[in-house]
This record gives sequence, structure tokens and C-alpha cells, in this order.
Amino acid sequence: MADPPPSSAPPARRSGVSIALICIGLLILAPSGLCTAFFGSSFLMALSRPGEAAAYARGFLPLVAMFGGPPIALGLALLLWGLMRDRR
Repeated sequence: MADPPPSSAPPARRSGVSIALICIGLLILAPSGLCTAFFGSSFLMALSRPGEAAAYARGFLPLVAMFGGPPIALGLALLLWGLMRDRR
């Protein structure tokens, strides 16, 4: 007996809401992630310098995570929600 041919159902298309969630998530995630990475790396580079620059950088480093963390988490959550929404 021959095996039945595999069903080649087309993949499910994303809905407009899923595409909107993905776009909004990327619009939040990309700029906030780049800004946080830029300021975090600049403060980390300032830690290696002698003098008051290292003391100021040590004080401002937690602020980078405090101000940059929530937008990154929100953008990532919206992106993943949009990607996983239609894959049930």
C-alpha cells in the first residue's frame, strides 16, 4: 500500500492585530535597546578611567537599567506576543 501524500496546507497568515503588535514592539524595542546599549557602554568605558569620571559612572550605571529596562521589556513582550499570537 502506498502512503497518502502529505497534506501541504498553507501556513496560517498573520492577522492585522498580530502585525500591529509586532510593529509596535519593534518600534519600542529597537530605539530603547540602542539607546540603553549606547549609554550603558559609555558608562562602562568611563569606569576604567581614573578620577571622578569613574565615580559618576558608578552612580549613573543603575539608572541606565532603571530607565532602559522597562521599555525594552515592554517592546520585547509586544514583539513576542505578536509572533506567538497566531501560532496556536
